[in-house]
Amino acid sequence: MSFFHGMILFFKALRFLLKNTRLIPYALVPALVTLLVSLASFTVILIYGDQFLAYAAPQYFEHQTGWFATFSVWIIKLALNVLVFFLIPFLVMLVAFPLCEPLATKCDDILGGKEVEVGLFSGIIRSFGVSIFVVLFGVIGAITLLFLGFIPVVGFVAPLIQIFLWTPFLLCFDLCDSLFARRSYAFSRRFSLLFKSLGKTVSVGLVASLCVSIPFLNLMTLPIAIVMGTMYGREIEQENDLLPLDHQQEL
Repeated sequence: MSFFHGMILFFKALRFLLKNTRLIPYALVPALVTLLVSLASFTVILIYGDQFLAYAAPQYFEHQTGWFATFSVWIIKLALNVLVFFLIPFLVMLVAFPLCEPLATKCDDILGGKEVEVGLFSGIIRSFGVSIFVVLFGVIGAITLLFLGFIPVVGFVAPLIQIFLWTPFLLCFDLCDSLFARRSYAFSRRFSLLFKSLGKTVSVGLVASLCVSIPFLNLMTLPIAIVMGTMYGREIEQENDLLPLDHQQEL
C-alpha cells in the first residue's frame, strides 16, 4: 500500500488540522508566500516558455516538417513544461518552508514529539546547512534533468525521473527535516530513514508536490503538506523504535 500512503496521510493530516484549528494561523504567511511563488512561476512559463525552448533546442523548431516532427515538438514542450512545474516545490522549499517552522513544531508537540537539546549555535548552523544543501542539490538535479529532456529517447525518461522520484523524495525530505532537526539527527541518518521506506517517501512527496504547486489551492493545502511531513516523520520514528514508548502516540 506504499503507493497510496501519501493520500492516506493527506486525509489524516486534514483531520488533524480540523481537530486543531488553532494551528492554522501559523500557516497563513507561508501559504501566501507559496501562492505568490507558484503564480510567478506559471507566469514565467506562459510568457517565456516557447522562447526558452526555441533558444535551447533550435534543431527541434527549425527545418522540421511532417506529423512526426510536429508530434515530437509537442511532446518535448509538454515534458519540459511539466519539468518546470516540478521545479516550483524547490522554490517553495527555499522561501516558504523556513516560515513553516512554528507550525511543524506545534504539530510535533501535539503528536508527542520530544526535542533533543543542542547548542543554539550548532543547531542553527546544522539546520541552515541541511536546508541549503537540499535545495541546491535538488535544483541542480532538476535542471540537469531539464536539459536531458532535449536528448532523444532520454528526453522521454527524464520527466518521469523528475516527477516520480527526484522532486517527491527531496520534498518529503525537507518536509520531515523540521522534526529530524528537533531530534538532532545527522544528515546521513535522515537520508537513510527516508530511503529505507522509499515507496512511502515518494508517495508522500508526490501528494505534497501537488499541495504546494497548484496556485490558490495551495493556500489551503500547504498547511496539510507541513502536517503530512511531521506525521510521516513520527511514523518513521515509531517504525524504527527511535523514541521511548511513553512518547509514542497513535497517528
